[in-house]
Amino acid sequence: IESRDELPIPENLKIKILDENTTRRQRGQVDDHAMFARKGKLNVKRNTRRATNKSVDKTEDPDTTFKFRCHRCRKIGHKAIDCPEKDEQHTKRR
Repeated sequence: IESRDELPIPENLKIKILDENTTRRQRGQVDDHAMFARKGKLNVKRNTRRATNKSVDKTEDPDTTFKFRCHRCRKIGHKAIDCPEKDEQHTKRR
């Protein structure tokens, strides 16, 4: 609907809506489930990401399998939260 100072007459509005509906049906653009399909796809992405995290075997020793670099000290083999230098820096501040 174009922006106007006056509201359109209900009969004219009805005609415009019906014309738009007919045009969309002829083009094949009408899909009653379009919004539901999109919402479902987003949930699937979230669920698959969670499923991959749950499939990790938690019985493995994290020190033997962790091959990434610590963001705190830049050494390979542990996370920043487990960094031994974190404790040293924390005690120096006090």
